[in-house]
Amino acid sequence: MTKRILFFTAGAALTEQEKATIEALNALTEPAYQVTVHNGDIDPDFVVPGDFAVGSIPTTYGSLPVFDPANPPTPPIGDDKAIVSNGQALSVSLNGTAQQITPTVAAGALTALQTPVTAAVVANAGTAPVQNSAGAAVGTGTITVANRAVSNIRLAATIAGVANTAAVAVLPASGSASLASATAAVAAGALTGARLPATTGIVTNGQTLAVTGGTVTITVAANAVTAVFTAE
Repeated sequence: MTKRILFFTAGAALTEQEKATIEALNALTEPAYQVTVHNGDIDPDFVVPGDFAVGSIPTTYGSLPVFDPANPPTPPIGDDKAIVSNGQALSVSLNGTAQQITPTVAAGALTALQTPVTAAVVANAGTAPVQNSAGAAVGTGTITVANRAVSNIRLAATIAGVANTAAVAVLPASGSASLASATAAVAAGALTGARLPATTGIVTNGQTLAVTGGTVTITVAANAVTAVFTAE
């Protein structure tokens, strides 16, 4: 709401000083104030409503605060607005979690909001590097944000997170038919191997096995095993 300033003259005519003061008030307060000029000696019983008084103020207006053009009060900005300073620390709540931001103000305009160095703003579908517990890079994840919170980070389809002792299928060189089932061995955030059951073994092409009465030579092709027995 515009505040009204009542300027009272000392006499029936404006003095040069009063004119200068009125001009200063008009130049200063056009956006927030309306200045009207009055003489308290004329019709003293009629009280003009106002919010401030300036000049030779009659006793009738003694309850009004005196407006100083050299030090004007800050006009009200409304309950739904606030004034912030450059570098001012502001505490905000993000989904119930307290965070601190710092505004950057330049040339009377808010140009940026800085988060602490340990906090970041991420967008849905943004990407971030993913590391294991030892800090080694394992890939790039895609961030999912819902209801202003990070709900998950999805790895690429060719990267998987495997838990220690998880069952892992052992596959042939081509195709998806499992040859055997192994157990993943994970330590320090890295897959160190896949453990076969004690009753499952691996043979290699050209491997020989000593058997009663001779030797068996193993041939492996396309993950299929054949054997030739050679008698002693």
